[in-house]
Amino acid sequence: LLEAQIEANLFSPQVVALALIAGGIVLLLVERYLRGRTLHDARALQINELTLRQALIVGAAQAFALIPGVSRSGSSIVGGLLTGLNRRAATEFSFYLALPLLGGTTVYKLVKSLPELSGDALLLLAVGTALAGFFAWMAIDWLLGYVSRHSFALFGVYRIVAGGLIWLAAAGGVIA
Repeated sequence: LLEAQIEANLFSPQVVALALIAGGIVLLLVERYLRGRTLHDARALQINELTLRQALIVGAAQAFALIPGVSRSGSSIVGGLLTGLNRRAATEFSFYLALPLLGGTTVYKLVKSLPELSGDALLLLAVGTALAGFFAWMAIDWLLGYVSRHSFALFGVYRIVAGGLIWLAAAGGVIA
């Protein structure tokens, strides 16, 4: 709904770079604050123990992703961690939250593009969607296993490095 305003006012390499760096710092600070509590602490909440209030907080955290460079999953995972979920549960809930959002966006864009698609294009779109879904499922399964055993610190460092590289590329005129 805000796509045109966001693209016109916020979509620049500098904004993306700063958002990546800020997101990385937030991940590192949250990990430091939690100090492993959600990795092995039996008191950390599982997804089936989530309250309505916590679910609303995690869902609202997704709004930060309106800023280019802010990860929807990252912001909702941080929201989940700060409400007491363990890493796996926060990640799992973040992906559950994505289903209606991504599904709705896909249907909206498909309906908008339908007049331009021919029969062959629809078949290719269906095959591509099925393959993307399969590989996404595999990646999510791997990620859930990873976050069950490790912190998000590596992702924080990755975001800071990626943001720094984008900033340097923009400053050097490589990207605009």
